[in-house]
Amino acid sequence: VIFSRIVAPKKSELVISDYTLAYQHVVISGGFNVFPKWANKEQSKFYYTSLDGVKPSLKLVDIKLGSNTTLLSSDGMLICSDVSNDSKKLLLTMAPNGQPDIYLYDVQTKKYSRVTKYSGIDVNGQFVDNKNIVFISNRLGYPNVFSKKIDSSYVEQMLYYGKSNAACSAHNEYIVYKARESSSAFSSNTFNLHLMSTKTDFIRRLTATGINEFPRFSKDGDAILFIKNYKGQSSIGIVRLNYNKNYLFPLKNGRVQSMDW
Repeated sequence: VIFSRIVAPKKSELVISDYTLAYQHVVISGGFNVFPKWANKEQSKFYYTSLDGVKPSLKLVDIKLGSNTTLLSSDGMLICSDVSNDSKKLLLTMAPNGQPDIYLYDVQTKKYSRVTKYSGIDVNGQFVDNKNIVFISNRLGYPNVFSKKIDSSYVEQMLYYGKSNAACSAHNEYIVYKARESSSAFSSNTFNLHLMSTKTDFIRRLTATGINEFPRFSKDGDAILFIKNYKGQSSIGIVRLNYNKNYLFPLKNGRVQSMDW
């Protein structure tokens, strides 16, 4: 796995580790660097967002070459939320005009195009396949899961349960998402992960306590990696879907901000 660890206010480290956190290697330190994302299946490159400049910047690190390249910068926010299976396309959340939208970035041409066009908030785009994505939007007045074809303007609501659903990941017909279980947006809340099928009304709750967020499917869809914050401790969690088991691996120092595997 690769994750961003908050070590001090506006200070973070990017760490490559096994998912049990037994082995950890800091690859980027100094400054405020967040949202790492593997750039290829070989895990020899990764993207991340640097917040040290005047504008957020998207950077690409080649681990073998030891290079660190700035790809683009944008006002407001700039996050690589997903990479296509062939590593040729990226889904970015950008806010060049004030409100965040989802953009499709071509790795070869280094050009991007706007995928969502909404006056509110569209974030966290995830590839379902080469033509379809799911994402989080506040089109209903609260965050919820939606889907659309990349080259179409039609948007479909995917979830009709809950009033605060965010941070999703997709694999084939299944979507895992984060949902707030309690009613108050301003007090201590429980955020649990749920698994839904796009073909049925099936919804399965995967966690029970604490703040569970940033879910990521494994490549084969058998497991989900996530971040859990509970009683002041930050952990990486794994849900083995076929075995109905959860595992937690606590971080001894700092707090996990985001991660990928």
